Amino acid sequence: NKETRLEARRQRKKDQREEAERIKEEEQRTEAEAESTGSKEDSEEEDMYFRDPDANVVDWDYFPSSKHEPRRDASWAEAVKLESSLSSPPDKNECTRFMKSVDTSPPASRKVSGNACEGYDGVFHINHFDEGGASGTVFFLFTIAMLAWADQHNYLPWIHIEDNYTVPIWDPIVHTNTNTYTFQMQKGMDIGWARDPNDPKWHIFPGKPFLQNPLRSEELKVYGTGVWEHYFLPPNDFVPGDTSCRDKPIVKMDDAHIVPGIHSNAPWAPRAWRWVRPKYLDKFGSWDKWFEPQRKNGAAVTERYIRFNPMMEH
Repeated sequence: NKETRLEARRQRKKDQREEAERIKEEEQRTEAEAESTGSKEDSEEEDMYFRDPDANVVDWDYFPSSKHEPRRDASWAEAVKLESSLSSPPDKNECTRFMKSVDTSPPASRKVSGNACEGYDGVFHINHFDEGGASGTVFFLFTIAMLAWADQHNYLPWIHIEDNYTVPIWDPIVHTNTNTYTFQMQKGMDIGWARDPNDPKWHIFPGKPFLQNPLRSEELKVYGTGVWEHYFLPPNDFVPGDTSCRDKPIVKMDDAHIVPGIHSNAPWAPRAWRWVRPKYLDKFGSWDKWFEPQRKNGAAVTERYIRFNPMMEH
């Protein structure tokens, strides 16, 4: 009837008005988002957090042909012998027995070779990582990147974690002891900053060592078990107190060198998972092509320096 048709017409007009209002609101929201995105991009362009157009431009190879192979500690040769004696993987009961007998005593003292620093420009002490990194991140991703830095600048890497700054890998019972190592080396060098010549955004990361103050001989002390050798073999034959190192400088990375320097910015640092898709990924074409050189170079550094100790390999 007439009233029904009139009511239907009114409903159609109402629906049309609501649809028009919805479209208008959607257009306004889209415009607002576009303006917000533009402002954010402008803000990112202006944000100079760990970006510096005046930083030294990298003029060295990220993965140089090594001048010499690491002079490995005798424990490497022993590990090779033990490897050949390993039987098939242990069953569940053997694993249970093994875990109950895990040796948590401090790593055994190593003999000083007397020539660990020959051919090197200094010692790079890897003494901490970031606060929250777990074992995979710190023992592999960060360590591989730091070892690569040592190769870039002909520094001898020494891994001795000093304290509980990196909480997830620190066992206050196992890794803390009263051992104090005292030795003489040269202080005065620091680690600078650099940027990649192909990065238009000038992100900075650990660069060349530089002379900050005149070199001076100092008595240095380190504490604890060092963490690393509970699980891995030493990367070389350096032992604090080696006479060939007394006239060489020793350097460490500070927190900013590690995060965001290595963690976010260093082109040579390996990444093991997908981050938020970075803009520069476009030039690689795919995640696989971005990961490929990182993993290839990371594997080479690992083979050169990192090996589980016999307990871990067992």
